[in-house]
Amino acid sequence: MTARTAPHGPAVRPRAGFTLLEMLAVILIIAILVALAFPAYQAVMVNARNATVRTEMASLGTAIADFKSKYGLEPPSRISFVPVSGDLPPTTKAILRKMFPQIDTTTPAFLASLTQAGLLNEVLVGNEALVFFLGGVRRNPGATVTTLTDELIGFSKNRANPFAQPGAGQSTRVGPFFEFKSDRLSRNADDANDSGTVEQLVYSDALSTKPYVYASTAATGKYQDGTTAATSDFPDLGGTFFKAYRRPDATPSTTDNPYWNPSSYQLISAGPDGQLGVGGVYDPKSTGTLDPLDADNLANFADGPLGG
Repeated sequence: MTARTAPHGPAVRPRAGFTLLEMLAVILIIAILVALAFPAYQAVMVNARNATVRTEMASLGTAIADFKSKYGLEPPSRISFVPVSGDLPPTTKAILRKMFPQIDTTTPAFLASLTQAGLLNEVLVGNEALVFFLGGVRRNPGATVTTLTDELIGFSKNRANPFAQPGAGQSTRVGPFFEFKSDRLSRNADDANDSGTVEQLVYSDALSTKPYVYASTAATGKYQDGTTAATSDFPDLGGTFFKAYRRPDATPSTTDNPYWNPSSYQLISAGPDGQLGVGGVYDPKSTGTLDPLDADNLANFADGPLGG
C-alpha cells in the first residue's frame, strides 16, 4: 500500500494579535466615544446633585413652615444678643416675645443661659440665624463633641427662659426642627458681624462648601440689602455684598424692583461652582442678564438653576 503525502504549499500561521495600527485605531475610537459621552455623564451627575440640594431645600422649607406654625413667624435672618443698657435690643426683644410671650430677658438666669449657649454679645446673621432658630440653643459650644449636631438641643419649655440648658425640671424641649447633616455643619470662623468670641454654626449645601444663603423678612418686613456687615444679611464676597433677588420691572433701578418672595424668605445655594455671584435682578425669561456666577445658583423661588 502506497502512503499518501500531504500536498505541498506554504504553511498557514495563526494570527498572533492586533497590529499596532489596529490597536491605535481602537484606542482612537474609544477616546472619541469617551469624549462624546463625558459631557453627558457630567450633566447627569450635576442634575442628580442639583436634585439632592433641591430636595434638601424643600426639607428646610418644611422645617421653616413647622417653626412658623409653632412660633407665629418664620426664622428671622438677623438677631442681636448684644446687650443695650442691660437688656437686649428692642428688635430682638420683639422677636423673642412673639416666640415666647412670657420670656424675661432681664433676669440673671436668662443672661446666664445666653452665656452658656454662646450667644451673649453675638449677632447671628443669615445662615447662622437659620441654624439657630431651626436647631435651637447649643449645649456647651466649643466643647469637644462627637458631632456638631450634638450641640443643637432645641428650646426649653421653661416659658420664662426658653434658652435654658437641659437639667433638673428642664428635660422637655421643643425642636430641633431640622436634622442637620453633621458633615456639613461647621463653626463659622469668618464671622465679622459682632465682637463675640464664640464661632457660630453654619450649614453648607451638598454641592460645595459654601453655606446656604438665607434671608428673611420676618423681623423687619423687608430684606436687609446693606453694604456693610452691620447692615446686610448677606456675606461679603470679595468686597461686594450679595443682593437679594428681585423680579424684573419696568423701572431700570434695581433698588425699586420688587423682590422674589417679598413677604417671606429666600434660600439660595451657590450651585456646583461654589460661587454666589452678586444677586440682584433675576428674570426667568431673560437669564442672559445674570452675572455668570449666578447662573448655576439654586433658589427656593425657581424650578432649577437660575441660568436655565
